[in-house]
Amino acid sequence: LIIGENYDALKHLWATYIDKNGKGLIDVIYIDPPYNTEATKAEGNDYKEEIEATKFIYRDKFTRDGWLNMMNERLKLAKRLLSDRGVIFISINDAEQAYLKVLCDEIFGEETFIGNLPRITKKSGKDHAEGIAKNHDYVLVYIKSKAFSPFGGLELNNDK
Repeated sequence: LIIGENYDALKHLWATYIDKNGKGLIDVIYIDPPYNTEATKAEGNDYKEEIEATKFIYRDKFTRDGWLNMMNERLKLAKRLLSDRGVIFISINDAEQAYLKVLCDEIFGEETFIGNLPRITKKSGKDHAEGIAKNHDYVLVYIKSKAFSPFGGLELNNDK
C-alpha cells in the first residue's frame, strides 16, 4: 500500500516491477486520484496559486484539460506496470467519471473495460440534488488484456 502522490509512486514501482523484457509485473492497481472537487481549496490548494508545501497536500483543483493531462500520464504509466493478467481499479465521482471513462477507453481499449461499479460513500442519501441521492461515487475497472482475464473466465461482452 502506497499513500501519496500516485505519479511518484508509479515511477518508483517502475524500477522494480518491470522485467528485463519491459513487461509489467503488477497484477492489481488501485488509484484514487483527485476528484477535482476543490475540497481542499480552503487549505490554499488552488491551481492558480503557488504554495509552499510543509506536508503532503492533496491537490484537488484543476482545469478540466489539466486534470485530464494529469490522469493521462498516470494511466499510461500504470498500464505499462500491469502484467498481462493485470487489472486496474480507479475511483472517481460524477463530475469527472464520463471524461475518465473516455480517457481509459483510449489508453486501455474499450474491449478491456469490465465495468463502472457504484461505491456507496454515505449510509444515506440525505444530500439530494433535485431529488437524486448523492451517496455514491464510482470505480472504473479495466483489464490489461482480454486474453488473461483475472475474473475467473467471466465472458467480457459489453453488448448484453
